[in-house]
Amino acid sequence: MKQKLKLLLAYFRGFKTEVVDTYINFDYGHIEQWDEKFTTKEGKEIQLPKTLLETFDDILRLYTQDFHEYNDYDEDEFWTLLVHIYPKQNRIHFASECSIITENDYQKAFSLNKENTQLSRNILDMVDEIFDKDLQGKSKFEFNFDGSYDEIRVDLDFYYLIDTDDIYIDLTDQLMRNFDGRWWNEGPGSSGTIYVEKGKFIRMEIYSKSKEVELTDMDINVTPDNIK
Repeated sequence: MKQKLKLLLAYFRGFKTEVVDTYINFDYGHIEQWDEKFTTKEGKEIQLPKTLLETFDDILRLYTQDFHEYNDYDEDEFWTLLVHIYPKQNRIHFASECSIITENDYQKAFSLNKENTQLSRNILDMVDEIFDKDLQGKSKFEFNFDGSYDEIRVDLDFYYLIDTDDIYIDLTDQLMRNFDGRWWNEGPGSSGTIYVEKGKFIRMEIYSKSKEVELTDMDINVTPDNIK
């Protein structure tokens, strides 16, 4: 493989450029999308001869396990391999980008004073129904929620008091639409806790999640002297 890598790098040196790039989209360990083209710093596209392309494919296979050690697959198994080839330095550099989830936390409070509130009549009616039917004699309640990928889930400590959690799911959806818009549970969505005190307020602690693509710590350099 050492000699094959030398031939590959020698071929790229013929283009008299500092760096040649290509970007490969993977689904975990399998190539999902790649046009098999390389681009010089000056913008010239290079299509490798078949034997050299096979050499490059062999190098990818050699280092696949190393790639996995750097990548984060918690959110998504799709990732991008960034390949930078430095012909004059006899070096191939591998980096990668993965999807990660970032969170921003917020708090929001709404009055339950029906004469002075931002809340809709529908939300106020749901709160009244919960206290009248599920939580008679109670003055407050709280529950956790998680909305993501178009689904809404709630976690109640008082399931033993109720027949269904549908109204709590509806309440969460209505409150979050009030706060974050109708698409709040798309993608990674949001999670949090809803606190309700009868006749006084609804307070929400919200963790809004977003999916972002970021560079990983991958920093692999392959040369004829250190190739596996």
